[in-house]
Amino acid sequence: MTGPAWECEVMEKDLRFAEGMLAAAAAAPAGSAALDARVEDARYTRRVTQELAAAFVAVTGRPFEGYAIAGSVVLFIEPDGRIARWRFEKRSGDAAFDDALAQTFERARLTPPPPPLRELYRTVGLGMHVKR
Repeated sequence: MTGPAWECEVMEKDLRFAEGMLAAAAAAPAGSAALDARVEDARYTRRVTQELAAAFVAVTGRPFEGYAIAGSVVLFIEPDGRIARWRFEKRSGDAAFDDALAQTFERARLTPPPPPLRELYRTVGLGMHVKR
């Protein structure tokens, strides 16, 4: 294993994200556009998952093995892919792991979000659950 398992998910606690996704889908033209927005979201979150896992290993130089920890964060991603800010929804309980996550977010350069989702990720954020 090369790093923590990253699971991207809509944070149940952050209803604004879910509302934003619904608004983006509703604003799309009739037909398959709403589905296309959801597919783009799924593809993008998968890519973010891969990019953050690689950035985590680059920051720490090693995976965190042997820990039974989990945390939740919301990332606010600029249209250029830079993580402008983040907030922990739930810290892992392991200060070293949380610090490594923070360093990862500071240094990571992500693929820019798809155009229809850029404002959503910039203002509402992308919820992620990180577990090891």
